[in-house]
Amino acid sequence: MLGGGRGGSKTPDVIRARLNTAIALKDKQALERAIIDCEEAAYPELGTDLRKARDILEALGGGRGGIKTPGALIEKLKRAMRRKDMRNLEKVINECVSAGMPELDEEISRARELLEELGKTPEGLDQLRDQLRKATRSKDISLLKKAIEDAEKICIPELGSDVRKAREALEKLGGDRGGSEFIEPLREKLQSASETKDKSALQEAINKSLALGLPELDADILQAKELLKELGDLPKEAKSPEELRKQLQEATQSKDRAALEKAIRECETAKFPELGSDLAKARDSLEILGGDRQGSLSADTLLGKLKRAIRRKNRMNLEKVINECVASGFPELSPEIQEARHILKELEVLEDEKEDLITPESLRARLRKSVKKQDKSDLEKAIRECEAASLPELSYALREARAALKHLGGGNGG
Repeated sequence: MLGGGRGGSKTPDVIRARLNTAIALKDKQALERAIIDCEEAAYPELGTDLRKARDILEALGGGRGGIKTPGALIEKLKRAMRRKDMRNLEKVINECVSAGMPELDEEISRARELLEELGKTPEGLDQLRDQLRKATRSKDISLLKKAIEDAEKICIPELGSDVRKAREALEKLGGDRGGSEFIEPLREKLQSASETKDKSALQEAINKSLALGLPELDADILQAKELLKELGDLPKEAKSPEELRKQLQEATQSKDRAALEKAIRECETAKFPELGSDLAKARDSLEILGGDRQGSLSADTLLGKLKRAIRRKNRMNLEKVINECVASGFPELSPEIQEARHILKELEVLEDEKEDLITPESLRARLRKSVKKQDKSDLEKAIRECEAASLPELSYALREARAALKHLGGGNGG
């Protein structure tokens, strides 16, 4: 897994040569600069060289150097592991490898194992659904456990009913419920989102709970949906998912075209993502009966809406449109929904990172900006903020900032 770095004149060979020169000269300042450049370029192939440079700098009494910290990188890696998005996890692993910190080795190894497992998981919705259904029919405990674990990794609400059936089959065979998810943390997540009345957090908690197919959470999910109705995010007159599913099944079995059209319209209005696969079957049945499978919606219209939401990169809006597309029961939207979900995870990661305002990177950027502005009072303030953080990896940046302040006639700052 080799990363691309920043490009330009600072290629891996150029940076490696700078590190080796600074090491040979035992020049602390040159080493500090080279380490920072190496961190910013983020080439995984330079991880070993950077590790050696940090050891030499420490031996010279200059600390480990750089602006990144093991703690911040471990936390970033753990977040990526929790999210289980392959593209983001690989990116963060590369960043950690490129940092050249032995303290990260154990976490990197765990993250690589997870990445390998995720690579074995079928990503397509149809493949996962087939895997769950085959395992349920086979009555094979190991196949059922594997299918449930794979579905948990993807965690999408439209698989919830199949996951539930697989769990029930596993339990009947004398196994446990399968998977690794626990009920209480999910219940707490639903309750917390309900207390804050955060519509986006509430829908996210509902979707995750639905995806895991745990009947113990049914009452909590129903309560959360009632709150969404009060908040105006769901139609107040909507029937429950169970009622709508039964209505679709009865209309399909009776081959009653009018009843099927009515059931499809009600499902479209309710916009329950867990009914997406049921609605897809109903649309197929309606088409066989000579009706219009589109109903009151259009796959093309929804596709355009999803593409606009992807371009705008507003997390809350994108999540809402994804739910709408899933709930619509148009299988032709599946590739775009999958891509949109990848982008949604990337946006969530970016939001998490923005919440960490006091980091070595952000403080260093603050100092650079103040030095560039040549504003004495702003530079003094930036120096005070960095001193308050007490981060040894900022020592070089602080020295440069103090020199700039002295040039402006402001003393040493702080």
